[in-house]
Order: sequence, then structure tokens, then C-alpha cells
Amino acid sequence: MKAKKLLHQGVLDCQGLLLEPGSGNANLDGLKRQILENWIPGAFLYELDGCWALVWPQPRELNCQQISAYALVRYGDTLSTTPLQEGQFTANAPLQWLLRQHAGDLARLSLHKEKLRAPSEFIAINRYRVLTVEPLGEINPPEVAIQHVDSNVRQVFKGAGLQASQAQQETLEALKQSQSGASSGPTLSGLVRAALSGLFGQSGGNRPATASGPSRPSGSPWSRMRDAVSMYLMTTRMGAFLGRKQAQHLHKMMELFEQGLLEEALKNAIPLQDIRDAFERGPGRPAFGAPDSRQSLSLSTQRQNSGGSVYVQDESMSLLERTYEQAFKRLDAAGKVEEAAFVLADLLRKYERAVDYLEKHGRFKLAAELAEGQQLFPARVVRQWLLAGDIERAIAIVRQTGCHKNVLDLLQRHAPEEADRMRWEFASLQAAEGDFHAAVTLAWPLEDKRAEVIDWISKAVSEGGDNAAKLLVYYLKSGHPANAQTYLTEVLRILSTDQAEYVNVRYTLIQELSTSSGADAKQEAVRLAARTAVRALLNELSAGHAQYDKRLLQRLLGVAADPLLSHEITALSLGAAGRSQGEALYTRVQPLEYGLTKGAGAAILDICPLHNGGFLIARGDAGLFMHNALGQCIHSWSVGARALVGSDHGNRALVLDRNESFIKAQYFDLAGRSVRRWLELKADRIADSFDGGQWIAAEGVSLWSLDVLNPQRTALWSISDLPGQVVALNRTPRSLTLLVQSSEDAFELWRYRLPHFFLRARDPISKTMIRQCRPLAMGSDGVIAGIFKDPRDTGVEYLSLIEGDHRGDPLALPPTDKIAHVLLEDDWLAVATQSPGGGRKFRLYARQGRLIRQLCLSINVEGFAPVRAKFFPGRLALYSDDGKVMVIELAEGRLVADWSL
Repeated sequence: MKAKKLLHQGVLDCQGLLLEPGSGNANLDGLKRQILENWIPGAFLYELDGCWALVWPQPRELNCQQISAYALVRYGDTLSTTPLQEGQFTANAPLQWLLRQHAGDLARLSLHKEKLRAPSEFIAINRYRVLTVEPLGEINPPEVAIQHVDSNVRQVFKGAGLQASQAQQETLEALKQSQSGASSGPTLSGLVRAALSGLFGQSGGNRPATASGPSRPSGSPWSRMRDAVSMYLMTTRMGAFLGRKQAQHLHKMMELFEQGLLEEALKNAIPLQDIRDAFERGPGRPAFGAPDSRQSLSLSTQRQNSGGSVYVQDESMSLLERTYEQAFKRLDAAGKVEEAAFVLADLLRKYERAVDYLEKHGRFKLAAELAEGQQLFPARVVRQWLLAGDIERAIAIVRQTGCHKNVLDLLQRHAPEEADRMRWEFASLQAAEGDFHAAVTLAWPLEDKRAEVIDWISKAVSEGGDNAAKLLVYYLKSGHPANAQTYLTEVLRILSTDQAEYVNVRYTLIQELSTSSGADAKQEAVRLAARTAVRALLNELSAGHAQYDKRLLQRLLGVAADPLLSHEITALSLGAAGRSQGEALYTRVQPLEYGLTKGAGAAILDICPLHNGGFLIARGDAGLFMHNALGQCIHSWSVGARALVGSDHGNRALVLDRNESFIKAQYFDLAGRSVRRWLELKADRIADSFDGGQWIAAEGVSLWSLDVLNPQRTALWSISDLPGQVVALNRTPRSLTLLVQSSEDAFELWRYRLPHFFLRARDPISKTMIRQCRPLAMGSDGVIAGIFKDPRDTGVEYLSLIEGDHRGDPLALPPTDKIAHVLLEDDWLAVATQSPGGGRKFRLYARQGRLIRQLCLSINVEGFAPVRAKFFPGRLALYSDDGKVMVIELAEGRLVADWSL
């Protein structure tokens, strides 16, 4: 055995440290402190002859000149403080020996298990003073960052003094009752029908004489309406107080408009849509045509047929609309801007026109409040708040609704300088959320911000993955000289390597290069990268990593602009390269079969994929670990980690540590390799993904979209009055689905469209269905997987999928298998079962709604360690308490990862 040098030098992958104590107790205490400082979970400590060996579970990169100990490097079954020649040891053999260079001699020491020591013995517990602690108090719920504007128009215009009168409030309440069918007496709908019908009959001298005297001359329409209502009240026997009061209010309103008392008239005016809704109560409503015996009252000159009520409705609405329009013109001419806008918004319900009118007259804040309260197009709301000078609120609404592109298009037409400023604000937010590609493409036109944008590209490249690949090609296409050669070298390196972990990144580079335009192809760096990409694509095709696409290859050849290369490719036979990858997993007739073998590592509590192909591993109090695609640990953090919430971009994560009554969340940043404290929160249900900036959580009857970028507990959007508790929550980048339980057997399915938080549907779930099953999982489409008992009372349970009020066919499983766990994804159903003999399986089924199509994948689980499963975009991951990880992609069922910690 020969040593090349006495000691290791430089930066090496070290398996541990050899420490030698000096003389005296003080030096021994210092050595023990040094051992504790370098200890990591999974390490081993050996007490040898006059020295201590600390051995780590995985190699760590160390600079041998910067450590106060001897570096140990592994050679097969031996650890050595001295560099040794390669080939002298058996690879992958278990550790048995340690070679120590001491006083010119090379000593061989045995790493026997009897020499293992527990570092916990070094901790003198009696030296610590016990302190009495007190709770810090209740954790307050998140504060809403934006108090949204009231949707009631009169509340928005409250500053203008346009508060509703008592009579108007009572009339609107009666109107609501008429729409719900709660009113027992004559309602505004009926009275207005009958009263207005006389406005469109014969008038003047053509009307016959009546018993009460000669006919009255025709006055203004408002006088005729007022008189018609009064006479109707006097001559009918409909004595219900509510009906009379409604008609009296309508009489008073028209009289105020006639007299020009517009302020009082507006306080008593009924919005046009409310009256229209009352007319449209239902098909069984009476027509209220005037009977023949009342012709003398001039309410109508002829009986109304079945369609008469429609005619009356249209004419009466037109009459009221003209009244309100005339009031608007008079208020506008008098310079009463708020009152005029109120007529447009509240009475005519023309919100866009009202916002335009307020903006025209410089009432920007009022226009913004009206636009937000009436939920106009988000980009319009943002523009109004920008005009009002409230940039913080405008940006918060953009974050909530994701409408920055529409906002920029709108601003570009009206205020180009403001558009550039907001472009930078929006791009900065996207970069903070980890969406570097969107941030760079948005901010690149801003030449004065180019240095910061290039810094974002550098961060993305340091993270690796698809995002980095897209930005590398984007930068080469831009032709910017800074870092161009460095980035070109990186592109060529990825395209030229054949390492399996770069398969997806290489193909992303190939696709991005193939979409280059003629202007892009003028860049020499792009042409050079495209030529390398052609050869890389051929290698990928021949290896079966990508399906042959002739158009993709032709586009690449066009970008490469190399006639000789095109000739060579044309002469090649692409039969082998053109073969298909294989059968799609979703349509497989014969299921794939895999085996999850026993692991030999520490327990894994949760797993989260990173977009560079690596994984975050949560191991509870042992900490947070980052592994590469091959399973090698490349970084660790000493933080409590029991659950992980990954971002849509794959470069951010929330690290959760749940205590007895609250969740402690920390924020992980891949680019900075950092974990920072964020907040403590009480929550019953949480989303298992977030968009990089907002995370959804629910507690009790409250639902929040928490601002991840804010160190305080703030919510960009919230609901505090759900009809019950959220018992299931499923979030995707485009949707949010909630299962809300309002009582023991009353459930509702709430569906939102993200990122706007637009409520698409709110559907009750059949009580009968819920009583019959035990819900286990819910998919993003609202389908619920539940366990049902055999109605024949045999004790047998089976699984079915519920969609609305319908239940799918039972899942066919061996009768002895007991269902332990269920997962639902868009097109998939995963079921974990256990047989009486101890055998365990994971089965993956293709599904469509509540229909379970066929078994596509079966995984046999060895050992007895608990195994968990989790869906990620396009993948299914299994991980166990003995450190085993298996990841399967769902396109064809290929095994992406299969390793143990």
C-alpha cells in the first residue's frame, strides 16, 4: 500500500474528520465541542487509539487547509488521512478500516461497532438551568392587505351624501321579497304593472266620461303616472299595507323628479334593474291587466292579453330610463359630478360609463372604488387605482388577479411612461416569486434596467433546469455581449453531455433553439448552438429519450444554416431514431409492474421536486436536505421540516413544521440555497402547492390567500364567512376546489378560477351520497373518492368516485385487500392496499371523471416501513420511513428515480 503524499491537500470530497485531543481536560472538552459542531444526522463517531473519527453518511466538500482536523477520504472499505493510489480497494465495500498517518508511520485501525460512541454523552444536561416559560398568546389570523371596496354603489357614493331614504330602503326590501315570493300581498311588480298600463291608453278628449266627472286633460308622463298610481290605490280593494306603501313611494319619487328636486328624488329612486328583476319573477306571475269595469279610471283602454305585461314592462322601463337619463344631464350641467355619476351607476347600472365619467372629471379615487366594487375587468380596476395614485393597491390587485399583461396593454395606449414604470414593478414581482423567465421577457425592453435583468438570468442559470435552459437561449438570441461567451459555453456543455439527469434540459434547449426566427439566426452564437443541438437531438432520438419529429429537426437545420450538416442528416437513415418512445401509460392494456424495495436510510416525511431535477427531502427534526437527481445529498439545513409545499416554478418551497396548535412556515429559495423564517399560522387545511407569491390556507369558516413575499401574516384575498368548515382543499395553478361542510351531512363544492379567484360554481353535494360513504380524497375537478359499505350488510367495503349527485362503479379489488390510502389527480387514481398476509401494493388507475378506466401501474412494496405517495405535475412519487425514494413519470411510466438515502 503506497501513499502519494503525507496528508490530503486542496478541496476534496471528504467522508469525515479525524480529531486528536491534546493533553488536559480543557483540550478534551474542546474536541467534544468540535465533534458536536460538525455532527449531522446519520453520522457515526468512533473512539480509536488516541484519536476520534467522525464519519458522515455522505461526502462533503471541504478545503483541507481551512479545517482544524485531518480530512478523511474514502477508498472502498477504508478511510484515510493520506492520499492513496486508485485501484487498491474494492469499490462500494462497507467501511472497515481507517488509515492514519502519525509520526511518520501509517497505522491501520479497525472501525468495529464496539468502538462506536454516542455524542449525546458529551452534552452535560446538568449544566443547563431550567427556565419556566409562558405561552406567547394566541396566533392572530392573517390581516387582509387590501380592504376591498363595498359592492353597494350607495356606500361608494356615501361621501356625496346620497344615502337612501327610509322609504327607499323599505321598498327595496319589499322588492327582494317579491323576487323570492315571500310577499303575501300585492307587490311593487303588480302595482307598477297595473298603474303603468294606463299611461299607454287613449288620452285627452278621446277618453269617455266617467261617473266621477269629465275626463282630465293629459299632462306630463310623470303626472299621468302619479295620478294613475293614486287612482289605482283608491279604487282597488287590495288593502295590504306593504303594497300601498310601495306605490306611495313610487308616487313620491316621480313627483320629486317632476318638481326638479333631484337630490331628494335620487335618495328615493329605485334602480332600474331592481324593478326589471321584479317583473321577471317567474312564468306564473299575473299579467295584472285592467278589467273592463275600470275603463272609466283611464288605467287602460282595453284588456291586456297574455303578452300585455311584457309590453307594459318594456314601456315602463323605457319611461324610467328616460327619467334617469334626463336627471343625469341636468346634474351634469349643474356641475354635480358625484350625483350625476351616481345616476349612471346606481339607477341605470351603467358602471363602465360611470367610471369613464368620473375619470373625465378627475374623480380618480371614486372611479377606482366604483370599478373595484362592481368587479369590472381587472386591468381596468388596476388602471383606475394607478390614476388615483395608489400604486401599492394596484400592484396588490395585479398579484391577486394575474392581469399584468392586460394592464400593460391598457397603459401603453394611454400612458406609455407609466407603462414602463409598471412593467418594471411587475417584472420585479415575478422575479421575487421565482418566475425568472417571465420576469426577464417582460423587463428586457427596459434598457436602463438591463443590468438587473441580466442578474436574474444569472440566478436562473445557477438554479439549472428548464427555466435556465429557456433563458440561456433567450439571451443568446438577444445578442447582448455581456456573459454571452459564458452562457454559450454552458449551452454547448449541456447539449454535448450524455448524462441522464440532463435529458429534459437538453430537450428544452433543442425546442427553444428550433423556434428561433430569421433575425435570431443571424446571431453566430445561436447558429453554433443549433448545430450542436442537431447532433444532440439525433443522440436523444437514437437513445429513445424523445419521439422523432421531422419538423423539429428541419427547423433546427434551418437555424443552424450549415449546408454540409443538412446534407449529412439527409443521408442518414433515421429509422432507429424515428421509433416511438413506447406505449402511453394512460392507455395501457397490460399494466406496468415495479417493486419498491426496502431502504436502509432515515425516515422521509415529505418530498418536493425541484425544476433542476433534484429533490427537497423533509426529515422532521433531523432537518431539510437537498438531493440531486441521482440521490446524492448536496446541501442540508438544520430546520424542522415535516411537510413541504412546492412552488409552480420548482425553485421555491415552503418548509412546514406543525406543532400542537399551529404551523411554522419557512421559505426556501433554490437560487440562494437559503431558508428564512416566515410566519406561524393556525390552519385546518392548506394547499400543497403555491405560485411563488401566494399560498392558500383555511381555518374554520375563513379562507386566505397569504402573501408569501411579505414577512408579516397578510392576505391578498380572503373570505371570512364560509357557510361551514373546509374539509378538503385542492389547488392547481388554474383552479381552487373546496369541499365545505356546513352541518353533519350538508356539503357544498366551491370552485374558483385562479389566479383571479373567480367563483365559477357552488354546488351542493347529495346528502344521501355523503351519508353512505367515508370521503378519502378530492381531485381538482371536484370528484370525491369515498369508501362505501356493502348494502347487504356483509361488512365488505369498496371504493367509488362521486361526481355531483352521481356515483361511479365500484373499484374492482381483491376482496381481501384493505384500502389504506387514496390519491386523486386530474386523470389518475392511486390506491394503496394491504392484504391480510402483510403484502402491500400501490395501484395506479386511469380515470375520467367518476369513471375508472383501467389499471395502468402496479407497485409491490417490500418491508414494513410506512410508505407515502404524492402526485406532482406529470409524476408520481413514493417515499418511505426507511429512506427509499421512487419517482415515476406519468407519460409512459418510466422510472425517473429509484434510490435510498
